[in-house]
Amino acid sequence: MPKAYVEIHPEDAKRLKISNKDQVVIETRRGSLKIEARVIDRPEPGTLFVPWHWEEWMINLLTIDAFDPGSKEPEYKVCAARIKKA
Repeated sequence: MPKAYVEIHPEDAKRLKISNKDQVVIETRRGSLKIEARVIDRPEPGTLFVPWHWEEWMINLLTIDAFDPGSKEPEYKVCAARIKKA
């Protein structure tokens, strides 16, 4: 894939008036990211998925920076977020 994207469930996309390939903004307490939407039924309704392989779209900067006390692994996979059409 040449660029990053966010996967959003069709029910959520319809409610938010987001179409496939629209530019959207994802916001968390830690910042925001402008990215392309992919309307797909892979994520559960109410959740988003963003791959983390692109330097220009560092989604991990928006996620929780807490660490698991046992493994010392960061909890990059989950955080509250808001999405809106750009």
